[in-house]
Amino acid sequence: MAFSQNNDCQSFRIGRFSLSDTTYNKEYLIVRNDSLQIETDLETGYVSTYKLIWESDCKYVLTVIDGQKDVMEFYKDRKLSIEIIELYADSYKFSAQVEGLDMVFYQIVKRAK
Repeated sequence: MAFSQNNDCQSFRIGRFSLSDTTYNKEYLIVRNDSLQIETDLETGYVSTYKLIWESDCKYVLTVIDGQKDVMEFYKDRKLSIEIIELYADSYKFSAQVEGLDMVFYQIVKRAK
């Protein structure tokens, strides 16, 4: 299903999801409730916790609360802005931008079984 005004981004607000980061060859489990996102690196077991704020149906902002030292240092005083840009049956494609950096990256999040 292509992204349209009749979207259902809200169906991805809460639940368990998986992310395959092809850039860094990493697999993550994401557990999200209405105000937190917890990401677990499935290879190392490292956990990062983010404050989650939905700005609109398909846009949200993550602010790091806790995690590995390198994650904490990278995201210190920076927000990660996410926009869902395409919806599929059990997944979505998003664009992400770290505050203060020019680069935008794209990934796909799938609903975990």
